[in-house]
Amino acid sequence: MQPDTKYAKSGDVRVAYQVTGEGPVDLVLAPGTASHLDLDWEWPEKASFLERLGSFCRLIRFDKRGTGLSDRPTDAATLEERMDDIRAVMDAAGSDRAVIFGYSEGANLALLFAATFPERTRALVLWGAQARWVRADDYPWGPTREEAEKEIAYLAENGVTLEYLTGPGAGIPKDLPYVRFFMRYLKASASPSALAALERMLGSIDMRDILPSVRVPVVVMNRTGDPVANVEAARDVAARIPGARFVEFPGDAHPFFTGPATGEILAEIETFVTGVRLPPAADRVLVTVLFTDIVVPPQSSRPSATTAGASFSTATTPGFASSWNVMPEPRSTPLATASSRPSTGRHGPFAARALSAMRSRRSVWRSAPACIPARSNAKGPRPPASRYMWAQGLPPWPSRVKCSSPLPSSS
Repeated sequence: MQPDTKYAKSGDVRVAYQVTGEGPVDLVLAPGTASHLDLDWEWPEKASFLERLGSFCRLIRFDKRGTGLSDRPTDAATLEERMDDIRAVMDAAGSDRAVIFGYSEGANLALLFAATFPERTRALVLWGAQARWVRADDYPWGPTREEAEKEIAYLAENGVTLEYLTGPGAGIPKDLPYVRFFMRYLKASASPSALAALERMLGSIDMRDILPSVRVPVVVMNRTGDPVANVEAARDVAARIPGARFVEFPGDAHPFFTGPATGEILAEIETFVTGVRLPPAADRVLVTVLFTDIVVPPQSSRPSATTAGASFSTATTPGFASSWNVMPEPRSTPLATASSRPSTGRHGPFAARALSAMRSRRSVWRSAPACIPARSNAKGPRPPASRYMWAQGLPPWPSRVKCSSPLPSSS
């Protein structure tokens, strides 16, 4: 359910904010260049990320002045005014101290807030951060001043374009399914002139003199191939903050909530905020068992189904993907003989191998799907399959049975 939007008074401007989650620690999310509180929930990947954040903290999000649902004054705000919006939102939300999670340009606001209000800052989580965004003689990262001005002029004239989204403006991969939604998202978040003013203000930022004065716990995170925030520039931010830790993730997308390793990113944030390390969440696990052969034991006139092979695969979030292929050796012996071979368990060689493989994956087998490869009242030994795979009600003596069902995640 989409949360209610409330407003905090910051000077003469009203800043929109939303609160979700009921965790013991407040976490304030300082957004990048532009955001939209309501549209966040229409973006599946971002909504999922926000819900996970809200599972271990009280999440406070806001649209910076001039963007999204907040007031849009005609004058471009200074970095100090925009930083003070964090204080106003915390006051309105009843938060005395909070972890500030700043991403992209929001990381600069978070750093300035921590240096100005250390008593109200528990810690900083920074994603895609740079001390400055335009190259200088003593700063080798970012576009040159001329390149930045050219991009700002183009943005003011044309607004958000595919080139801006997939280039150094937003850093969205070209093959991302939601690229069109992101274009609508940014167009709803700020007008072309507002985006140009925000980018121009961004070009004037230089946090290098402020970074050594940050005296709270800090973790800086970045992807290796981020096209917006250079990974070495982010590493430089961490190096300038006393005691800060830097964590690098694979991938070439700028947003933290999409692209590779989002589960690992969430786990890193949760560990930093709560002190508890949990494995990345898996969406679901799919187990498929295929029965193919029909053999006739010599002692019985009835056929009995055997399992010629089975393939177990998992469909999960990154970090948990794996597969098992359990293929018993070809055999000509009847099931009664095969199931009595030594060291194979009570249900034969296939079951022993399958159970061994499944137990090695955190006992996922406990919730395996129910299948019946033979009639439940058949005489003679059961086929070599786990007892968890028996159920009533399927037609007798099927020659081919395929069973699939989701299992709860192992995390």
